Amino acid sequence: MQDKSVLKVESLEEELQKQLNEVLDAKGVKQALPRVLAVMNSRIEMHSGPLPSARTFAEYEATLPGCAERIVRMAEMSLEHKTGFQSELLRKEHFAEIFGKTLGFLALLTSIGFAALFAFQGNNVAAALFLAASFACCASLAL
Repeated sequence: MQDKSVLKVESLEEELQKQLNEVLDAKGVKQALPRVLAVMNSRIEMHSGPLPSARTFAEYEATLPGCAERIVRMAEMSLEHKTGFQSELLRKEHFAEIFGKTLGFLALLTSIGFAALFAFQGNNVAAALFLAASFACCASLAL
């Protein structure tokens, strides 16, 4: 029993040769036929996305019934996991940002408090150093 695709290719080749014979001489047919067959046999198919193309889906389903549904379910679960992971990551980044700003503000207040304490005790040099350090830190964060 012969494969149907082989029969189709052979009959196509015969038909092409017949049509080319009407247009070209024998030498031209010998040169043109392999080129024409090569162009006809090559097919480029591109698909991009999380799921296979409709044709590939149909082939999967024909090979293994129910497979297409499983592929779609797998893609949906993957998407849910990815969006959940990204949402959790954004939430944690937001918390870390707020926490860092809060700690920085508390450190600034503490430094200014020590500067005020030293100034109140009459130690102006220490007070000036604490205030300078506080403003330097604020300025470096602003840049």
